Parts: sequence; structure tokens; C-alpha cells
Amino acid sequence: MRASTRLNPHKLTTRYVTPKRVLCATLPIDAQGGVDLASRFALGCLDPLDSGFRRNDERCAHHPNARLPRVNMESLTSKLSTHLKNGVPTVSAEARIKELGIDLSSPSNPIANYVPAVRVGNLLFLSGHGPRRGSSPDMITGKLGADLSVEEGYEAAKLVGIQLLASIQREIGSLDGVERCVKALGMVNGSPDFDQQPAVINGFSDLMVEVFGEVNGKHARSAVGMGSLPNNIAVEIELIVQLKDGA
Repeated sequence: MRASTRLNPHKLTTRYVTPKRVLCATLPIDAQGGVDLASRFALGCLDPLDSGFRRNDERCAHHPNARLPRVNMESLTSKLSTHLKNGVPTVSAEARIKELGIDLSSPSNPIANYVPAVRVGNLLFLSGHGPRRGSSPDMITGKLGADLSVEEGYEAAKLVGIQLLASIQREIGSLDGVERCVKALGMVNGSPDFDQQPAVINGFSDLMVEVFGEVNGKHARSAVGMGSLPNNIAVEIELIVQLKDGA
């Protein structure tokens, strides 16, 4: 991988060139002319190595204020939980969950004769989950186009995503064991003339991208309308994820 940095008075841009693709990252420079530590890490100003971290001043030396203070490395690794993906430092899914303030401590339990998830090789198949409100047993119910708006449906789909993430975490111990999201089936309880199912299921899909990133979070997907769903829930989603070796 090759990396180059381009700067102007207002932003710092690093361009990564790998054998498969070109990645760019741009971050603002603050009022003091600096870039915060986490941002410099994301741009490659610090390189993760097997033995810890080392300074890579060459990538930051083009800007006189892109300085690297002394850092407690143990604290840095625990806060950022970084790893390499295609040679580029990224923040782990577990770290993103903490950053987003999402609580995964109350995964849903089956309401009938089935299990929440089944693993076959490196694929994890998750049963349909509903829009449960945190640890409460209450679900968002009603039909889109009659009882609920598209915006309310979007939020319901996001809640389903949180429940699916909680089930993954319960099943394999850590979301960092997920290689990528593969396929989702989103079912929307809607009135006969409701046709905005994709906009509703985006609530789920956007969350996956927030947690797993643009590459690993995006997935194949179907978003379909249903005449009814169990217990009149507004949204139900199934998910297939690929797991990392050893997860």
C-alpha cells in the first residue's frame, strides 16, 4: 500500500493506493491548525504494528501543525480497538457501538419454536427480528401508510437492526467477529397502497453501514410489503452475515 497526504489551510487529505482500490480520507483542521489524534490515526499518521504502535511522521510532516503528542498506547488501543482492513486502519464494530451509545445487553428471545441464529460454516443465519424498544417487551406495531409514517417505519427498522446486532453479539461474543453483512430480507407491514418499503428498511441498512463501515456493512437486500406481520409488528428483518475465521 502507498499513502500520500495533501493539505490546504482547512483540511487534511490522505490517499491510500492498494492493489485493489484507491481510498481517500479527508478531515478538517481545527482552529489551532491541528488534527485530533483519532483523526490522525484514521488517516495513517500512526501505524498499528504487531508490537504496538510507531510514529509515522512522514505522512504528517507536510503540515507544520499536524503534530503527534506523546500517547499512552494501552489507552489508545483500548479506546480505538483498531485493526487493519486492506492495509487501512479502521475502528472496530464494538468500538462503533460504544461511540453510538447503542445498548446490546437485551437481545430478543424466540416467541415460538425456533432459535435466534444458526451457524453453518462461516455464515450466520439470523431469524426474523422485530422492532423491540430496548429491554422493554414492547414492540412498535401498526401498518405503514395507515398507522405509521415512513419516518416512524425507518426508526422501527433501526430498532430491528439493534436487536439483530444484539443476537450476533450473544451468538459469537463480539461484533468484531463479523467479516461482512451478506443478505437481508426486510418485511414491512403496510397498507395495500403503501410502496415505500425501501425507505423504511434503510433504517436497518444505514445502521449496518454505521457499525461495520461502507464496505462490510452494505449488503444485498430485499424490501417487501406484507399484508400483516406477527402480532402486528411494523417491521421484521432477517439477516445473513459472514464471520471471520476463528470467530
